[in-house]
Amino acid sequence: MARRAGKIKEIREMHRNVLVLDCGDAFRVKGKFPELWTEAVLAGLDLIGYDAVNVGEVELALGTRFFNEMTMKMTVPFVSANLSDSNGRLSRVKTYVIKEFDSIRVGVTGVTPTVFFKDEILKEDGIVVNSPLKALRQVLKELREKTDIIILLSHLGYKGTKDFLEYNDFSGIDVVVAGHGRKLLNKPEKVNGTLVVQNSMGGEYLGRLMLTLGPDGSIRRFE
Repeated sequence: MARRAGKIKEIREMHRNVLVLDCGDAFRVKGKFPELWTEAVLAGLDLIGYDAVNVGEVELALGTRFFNEMTMKMTVPFVSANLSDSNGRLSRVKTYVIKEFDSIRVGVTGVTPTVFFKDEILKEDGIVVNSPLKALRQVLKELREKTDIIILLSHLGYKGTKDFLEYNDFSGIDVVVAGHGRKLLNKPEKVNGTLVVQNSMGGEYLGRLMLTLGPDGSIRRFE
């Protein structure tokens, strides 16, 4: 359920096994002093203790050098299944992260469409944006062996995310958090057996998805 001004600290106090995630576009490129604004926001994400943030196109819009400088100051991991580089400019970006709660291992990765990124920035810094479809298939092979639950941070928007799941076999993905759009879902939608949630954008809401898992790691209940 989406709630305005949700309190993450209180949620962590009430529940032991909590993941705090974001689909990307945490940086800012418009308005006055975008670098200063971005640095303040990233400091906030660090204080909150996000578990993973997907790399959206806005993260690289001010250049990969700026992205690297900012993320080197953080403990929050950025993830992307379909970004790669040849010179270490994205050294703070992980293909995925794995969090372990009791005996349950949760894998988190992310994807962003190739068309969202500016070619001149990518070519200058040797960044490659691979096909989300091909990249994700490869990452899922690894995650299925290492985890019980897989969460995808999708920067494809609500409709793009649904189409992505409907027309491709991603049975190994348990939950998709959709981003890059203002669609607000008050309850999860199931697409080919995968739970899809979205909570608008710009920090307007804190979306909460509660999962009850069985002994084998399967999702028994959700709200």
